[in-house]
Amino acid sequence: MLAGWYLGEKVKELSAESSPILTQARLLRVAAATVLLLVGFLTLKPILVDIDFGAQTLSNLRNVGLLFGRLATLLLLIYLWQKWVGNISAATRQRTFIFATFILLSILTIRFSYMANYVNYDQPNEFLVYAHGNPATKQQVMPQLDELAMRLEGDKTIRVSFDNKSSWPYYWYLRDYPNQHFFGETPDASIKDSPVILAGSDKWDAVENILRDEYEATTLGYIWWPMEEYRKFSWSALFGINADPAAERGLGSRPVREAFWDIFFQRDFTKYGELFGGTYDNGKWPLRADLKMYIRRDVLAKLWDSGVVAAAYQPPVDLYAEGEIEISAELSIGSQGSGDGQLNRPRNVAVSADGHIYVADTGNHRIQVFAPDGTFAFGFGEPTPADTTPLPGQFNEPWGITIDDEFVYVADTWNGRIQKFTLSGEFVDAFGTFAIPADGSEGALEFYGPRSVALFDGKLFITDTGNHRLQVLDTDGNYVGQVGSPGFALGEFNEPVSLALDSNGTIYVAEAWARRIQALSNDLTPLSEWEIDAWDGNSLDNKPYLTTDSNNRIYATDPEGSRVLMFNTIGEYLGKFGRFGTDLSQFDLPTGITTDSNNNLYIADTNNNRILKFAPIDLTQ
Repeated sequence: MLAGWYLGEKVKELSAESSPILTQARLLRVAAATVLLLVGFLTLKPILVDIDFGAQTLSNLRNVGLLFGRLATLLLLIYLWQKWVGNISAATRQRTFIFATFILLSILTIRFSYMANYVNYDQPNEFLVYAHGNPATKQQVMPQLDELAMRLEGDKTIRVSFDNKSSWPYYWYLRDYPNQHFFGETPDASIKDSPVILAGSDKWDAVENILRDEYEATTLGYIWWPMEEYRKFSWSALFGINADPAAERGLGSRPVREAFWDIFFQRDFTKYGELFGGTYDNGKWPLRADLKMYIRRDVLAKLWDSGVVAAAYQPPVDLYAEGEIEISAELSIGSQGSGDGQLNRPRNVAVSADGHIYVADTGNHRIQVFAPDGTFAFGFGEPTPADTTPLPGQFNEPWGITIDDEFVYVADTWNGRIQKFTLSGEFVDAFGTFAIPADGSEGALEFYGPRSVALFDGKLFITDTGNHRLQVLDTDGNYVGQVGSPGFALGEFNEPVSLALDSNGTIYVAEAWARRIQALSNDLTPLSEWEIDAWDGNSLDNKPYLTTDSNNRIYATDPEGSRVLMFNTIGEYLGKFGRFGTDLSQFDLPTGITTDSNNNLYIADTNNNRILKFAPIDLTQ
């Protein structure tokens, strides 16, 4: 712009003169001055970029030779220029060089403008407008979404769900969509109310576990924020003043000068990426990410260019619709509150050999104990004050509980430990700390939100839920072993919530986010798995629990389905009972479950703030 303005002003001045504007002599002088400036500029490159003063390498000597050659050429051109324009006034020479300078700037502007333009939106050659640089935002997602919204609703009232990864820039682009739904870090079953879902790569497994085959997905790349490399340079580092390693990022370093030269004149970030790490190739700028756009099958065919023919949408079939057993609880224990015998969202239950019922009163951060007839006996434990180190006997949302002949073991979930008490509630010991194991570390006795603990043959089996593994201790808290890592293969876990063991010592693990039950041998060898066509939501509340009876039946709670599912040891469905409600045959978020020696079932009916006791299930009725 500056060059254009200056050239225009000079043309006006020349137009006012009586002599012709573009004489041959003037054109030759301007052309010669432009060449002289260009050679002078190119002579600076070896000095500024190529030469590493003090280095005695062959390439450096070659660059020094190149510098002397260009200097000789420049001096010769200056001599010839002086001989040619010796009779021209100093003012005319000055105007000629200024004119030539702006011509050179105009040429560079044209060159850079050409380099910055591109026609392939998948691979931009220049980082121009960050959110538009890749196809996901303006070339694919929004046009298809706008088209779909108009075809379905006639306006933009279509419901669109998106996660925290895609929230920027889509929070801005969806500003005209009043029914946008932000599900953040944790997708749950509510996203299925949206015909369109946008999710970042770290949510794909969880989202697809909910959606199953009801949606089609397209993977797209997008740039979510501009580069901020300038934040990595201080003024001292920029000019190479300091002697510390940060100065290597400054212009005092020849490789840095070379990288900057390539960026400025070639728009080439290759050397910069090699120096400081990162990928700056076409379409692979930093601060980019991948997302998937999920579109429900029944509406996909309404898009002009979806590229697929969508099958008619079929509502999901409940594989457990048959086999319902009508059964009512014979005993209801507890009521809402914080007093003796009252419960606040209990999550689990265990029964001692003498029939006493121990309840993990999760919301009240304590254990409540009831006599076999359901009357209150005693309680123990108290909440852990916020921002303090937990003391013995303090709890922070206990979710898991189990009992042997002498002791009670409690999974103190958000204190990241297992606490051991006598049957009368006296504190004995605590095992573990709240932690995520460091990379490469075994992480023994480090727990992240343990939600279940079970006993077998003198060993404690614990679901270390947040660390996606099982840990095994002896009853004195000594580490025995572990199995698991994040994933979906056998021996890997995705949100292992609870476990139960049958009479043979086979371990069954309920994985909430993988929606399966995985079987392992007592020595932690993976054996088999089967899919659970339930547990759709990934919310904090939707945490299923397991138990077994003396017939080796497996009972699995389906919290948000308000029911209990029954299987044999190879995963064959046997039946179900329960539905949503408040009477003695109904549940509102059934969570923990256990059996006693007579196969009576005890279920923590969490949102109804009670424990329900059922007589042994008769599958022949």
